[in-house]
Amino acid sequence: MWQRYGLSLVNRIVAEFYRAVLKSERLARYFEVVPRRALVDHQAAFMMAAMGGPTSHTDAEIAAAHSHLDISEGDFDHMMELLRTSMKQFGIESADIEEAVTRYERLKAAVVTRADGDGRGWAPRATV
Repeated sequence: MWQRYGLSLVNRIVAEFYRAVLKSERLARYFEVVPRRALVDHQAAFMMAAMGGPTSHTDAEIAAAHSHLDISEGDFDHMMELLRTSMKQFGIESADIEEAVTRYERLKAAVVTRADGDGRGWAPRATV
């Protein structure tokens, strides 16, 4: 799928996706201290994998990278909605969007550490 759309389009989708994420009162807090370039680079790699490209990280690496963030299930679901919207804005076919989101959702167990979906009480956990 990613070969059909191309790296340039994937990068534009990721840039739009992060604009939406950083505008979201619910999600922006997770990314306050992460350099934007690093976000875009990592997300582009994830999106390429979700669109059928090479996988860049193991589930264990993804879990370790997100474990300190206390991400809720509702926050993860909200992020997936923003991803769908961003992909639609660039003309990605609905079936391809759902295929990519399904691949992202396979990582949900590695990313979500809190079932509470309302986002209240969030605070980053200290890393060791």
